Amino acid sequence: MKLVLPKYWEEDGPVAKLLSPASFFYARATAKKVAATGYRSKAKVICIGNVTAGGAGKTPVAMAIAMMLQQEKKNVHFITTGFGRKSENLGTVRVLKQSADIVGDEPLLLAQIAPTWVGENRAELAKAAENAGADIIIMDDGFQNGELEKDASFLVIDGGYGIGNGRVIPAGPLREPFEKALERADAVVIIGEKSKTLPDFKVPSFKAEMELDIPENVKDEEVVAFCGIGRPDKFFNSLKKHGIKVVEELGFPDHHYYNEADFKAIFGIANSKKAVIVTTAKDMVKVPERFRKIIYPVKGELVFSADKKLKKLILKKLNAKG
Repeated sequence: MKLVLPKYWEEDGPVAKLLSPASFFYARATAKKVAATGYRSKAKVICIGNVTAGGAGKTPVAMAIAMMLQQEKKNVHFITTGFGRKSENLGTVRVLKQSADIVGDEPLLLAQIAPTWVGENRAELAKAAENAGADIIIMDDGFQNGELEKDASFLVIDGGYGIGNGRVIPAGPLREPFEKALERADAVVIIGEKSKTLPDFKVPSFKAEMELDIPENVKDEEVVAFCGIGRPDKFFNSLKKHGIKVVEELGFPDHHYYNEADFKAIFGIANSKKAVIVTTAKDMVKVPERFRKIIYPVKGELVFSADKKLKKLILKKLNAKG
């Protein structure tokens, strides 16, 4: 499934107001999923979720928190449904060297940090992680899903997008009313500078920035950048912020799977502009092996402004329910 965020989700205009009655039914369906009685894992479960449709940066947060806990000698495993993968009825599998269309693009990134399990049912995924020795399970997404009980939950918000017009799908980007989501959150993580006004939080909030690792042979070149993430502008603007001269920006829908026509167009533009080609680490896992010598991945690491306080909060929450 590819998701392109409607423009009317950003402003509380006539289209949003016209669709607002339908939001009641979406919110009610979400509330039903949240209220479901879930499986209580033997391991501690941390949920990294968001309240808006589209990419907010959950996966980088999940990876950063996993590395924090690994420093504490915790055996961390990831579980995820692998949103955007092409495979159906996958069951429960550990992510090893499968292709992105089988397990999804983000699970391949998670698996570089810690053992990762992908499948349709989060309770079954948790059981697989338990059996493999996990003492902490980090669930990438699933904030609105009740299949698995959670010991700590974090809401991730894109500072540049905020919560859009503040309305629930289809009138706006919210999966549920924001205040309802906050009631279940232990903390909020805001990625990037806030360019939108956000409601007051009744829980602790943490700021984080994505720091890019620019390949040396890219730094002094003109660049054609492409990506398929929730908000492609985030990647393009980050490159420019790091001093990269981006001469062409090619944005695709989130979790896009590239075909020969896509690469032909990308290479054609790069050749015409005598530029090198860069993309995100998430997109690089979907680039065929034969093209990987001419496309450069730009990796990113999420850095928290108060990482020690965040780690302390996480450990406190896990121990409190121990």
